[in-house]
Amino acid sequence: MVKIVDCIQRFKEVGDIVVSFDPVHAALPWAGFRFLLQLATSEVEQTGMLLIMLEKVGPLVLRGEIYERIYLDPRVNIKADAKSSLKRTVVDLYSVVLSSMSVAGRLFSKGIARQGLHATTHPNTVKSLLDKLDEKGRDLGAEAQACEASRIESLHQDVSAELMHLQDILERPLARVDAYLENMWASAMSSERGAMLQWISPIAYDSDHDFARKNRLKGTAEWLLAREEYQEWKESNSSTIFWLHGIPGAGKTKLCSKVVDDCLSMNLDMDTDEGLAYFYCDRNREDHQDPDTILGSLAVYKTWTEQRSKGFPTKSLSIEKCKELLPALVGAYTQTIIIVDGLDECDQGTRYELMDVLDAAMNLPAALVKILIASRNDTDLVRQYGAGKHLQVKAAHNQGDIEKFVLSEMARSRNPLFREKMSDQLKAQILKTFRNKSRGMFQWAKLQIDELTSLMVESEVREYLQKLPEGLTRSYDNLLDRILGRKGRGPIIAIRAFLWIMGSWYPLTSEKLVAGVQQNPDTEGADPEDADLDIETGNPVDSHTYRFRNTSNNT
Repeated sequence: MVKIVDCIQRFKEVGDIVVSFDPVHAALPWAGFRFLLQLATSEVEQTGMLLIMLEKVGPLVLRGEIYERIYLDPRVNIKADAKSSLKRTVVDLYSVVLSSMSVAGRLFSKGIARQGLHATTHPNTVKSLLDKLDEKGRDLGAEAQACEASRIESLHQDVSAELMHLQDILERPLARVDAYLENMWASAMSSERGAMLQWISPIAYDSDHDFARKNRLKGTAEWLLAREEYQEWKESNSSTIFWLHGIPGAGKTKLCSKVVDDCLSMNLDMDTDEGLAYFYCDRNREDHQDPDTILGSLAVYKTWTEQRSKGFPTKSLSIEKCKELLPALVGAYTQTIIIVDGLDECDQGTRYELMDVLDAAMNLPAALVKILIASRNDTDLVRQYGAGKHLQVKAAHNQGDIEKFVLSEMARSRNPLFREKMSDQLKAQILKTFRNKSRGMFQWAKLQIDELTSLMVESEVREYLQKLPEGLTRSYDNLLDRILGRKGRGPIIAIRAFLWIMGSWYPLTSEKLVAGVQQNPDTEGADPEDADLDIETGNPVDSHTYRFRNTSNNT
């Protein structure tokens, strides 16, 4: 059939040439004959393209079905966008296939003449369908490749996850061993660190700080942080000493605890590489007034390593060793802050050694050292620090805090007179009396407030306010007179308790103090009835562990 079509095409070409020599007479007859030849060749070409189209449809439909089963199965893990794109392409392919089959069926149902006429008038119908089939076939292949790539990627991820799971299973015993060894190492290091700190200094300085800041009323001592002298010391770019001094009972220890908290919060907020050391001296505890012990709290790990290798020839860190280590100690930080409270309570015969070491720290080259010292106005301390930067705590500084303290104690009292029934006039009179007679001494206010809040009627309160003693000495005398004036064995128990506290070189627990006061020096054995310590003392001792309050502690 192809040869016949070729012959007809050549005959048409020859006829076109011959007619060109006599177009007037031959053109019209040749046009009619040529149209008949065109019908015959177009019908043959169209039939051939239809057969080719039918040949392509079968494999394309089969490919589409295979890809559907492989990639569009919900159990196959393929990206959603790849699946959606493949599904659209398959639908488009099937649409073109149906259109092609419809055209082929319609044409084959016609006679040869009508097929030839259709091929002549619509020569591109079948060809465009063939082109669309080829295009959709290529699109189907591309989308199938994308789905295969997604499937392989997902499979790789699944394999990787499974391998990670297997690796995790294999490593679990090793992880447990590592954790066990890590815990053993941490325990050993913690034990060694504890032994190191005990050798350097047995003082629990953090407990001392907790005790110093205990019961410090919220919002008090803020005036010190706002003072220009304190701000200059805190922000200074050169080594400096700030001396905070005042009379007994002015609350210097509470002020120092406020400064320590301020420095600690500054280090936490700014995450700075700064060193902070603090110590609370106490004349009532022998180990809290020794310069060696105080400086030992500032020691470093290097000392522990050296002494351990030598078998610990000394029981503690000497002041000479502290001086030797001082440059390395302060040089390890960008800034070092040292706070010493109650320097006047350090042993007067040896505290000059501590003062010399602090002065040496101030003069170290290439080191920024800031020192705050709180004390009374002892002669040697005035001579040493009076000419430098200092601030004397005066009554006016503490008046606002004392009033806050008095109002707070009245508000939390269980006495209904102070909680809700008291007149504003009497309340104002109480504040005025405490303001005038306390002279800025928190301890004086503390000694009076407990008895004041025990009074039940306003007339008793007014009478009590008129009889308030002047100064701490008379306040303690009145307190002792009240204790000794009680009936029964209360005064005897109180005196025994005071003697035990005075004679002990460390704070006594409740159990130990009870055991002590039960001992009767006039007879053998203990007096169980003397175990009751519920006697009025005006709180001159601390609860839980018993020691006399430092008169410079405010509440």
